[in-house]
Amino acid sequence: MVGSRYSPFFLLSFSLLLLNVGATASATASAAASSTTECTQLKTTLNYSQSNSPRDISQVLRVVVEKVNRELEGVIDVDVEWTGSELHRKVGQYTIKSSVTRRTTSPSGLEITAKECFEVPFVIEDTDECSLPVGHVMAHKCHESAACVNTNGGYECKCEGE
Repeated sequence: MVGSRYSPFFLLSFSLLLLNVGATASATASAAASSTTECTQLKTTLNYSQSNSPRDISQVLRVVVEKVNRELEGVIDVDVEWTGSELHRKVGQYTIKSSVTRRTTSPSGLEITAKECFEVPFVIEDTDECSLPVGHVMAHKCHESAACVNTNGGYECKCEGE
């Protein structure tokens, strides 16, 4: 949830069914949701420009579940740990933990269901708002007499003489 009026201590439950893959995703958010379970980091990082990054929880869930399904075999269910932090269009490097239930084969050859923890690396890179065309949703809003200066995650308008 984006916005200063929302407390980071809320509890959020959300489910997303992926029909083509057959795996179910759910997110549970809680400020107290921290686990001591060691997680395996997935091989590749999700990279987005600030202007093209996921904008809400449903988009974050979708890309994380798609990535888990691309990199792992036998996925049945994905539980995404989401703190509700301001990830949306916020420049930086993030790690999203996911508890993945999947079918595996035991050493004795039996098919079993196992639950494992995976970390999904997620990077949002800065967009230069000063160079975007007029009318773009993220283009700067500086007055025509001011100079736009790109900053990490935003921009500043500098008037002459400053």
